[in-house]
Amino acid sequence: MKKRGKKMAIIIGTLLVLIGMIVIYFNIPYSPTKQSFSKKVTTTIAEQADLTVETYTKEDFVNMPLAIQKYIEHCGYIGKAVG
Repeated sequence: MKKRGKKMAIIIGTLLVLIGMIVIYFNIPYSPTKQSFSKKVTTTIAEQADLTVETYTKEDFVNMPLAIQKYIEHCGYIGKAVG
């Protein structure tokens, strides 16, 4: 039984060290993974900034009940960006 406990402790210790190394790798500032993610985010934001901004108009809500139309207008959604 003592050998089994020792083996289990070694396995658990190894797993903890491995998990710790992975966490550190992803959190270092010069991590290739972190740089790749930041680059993708920057590219995506730049692409979205080039799109025209759509806004809500009264015509978007013409088919809705009058109460909802008044609510939308009262809350100030008309003229606000979609999304």
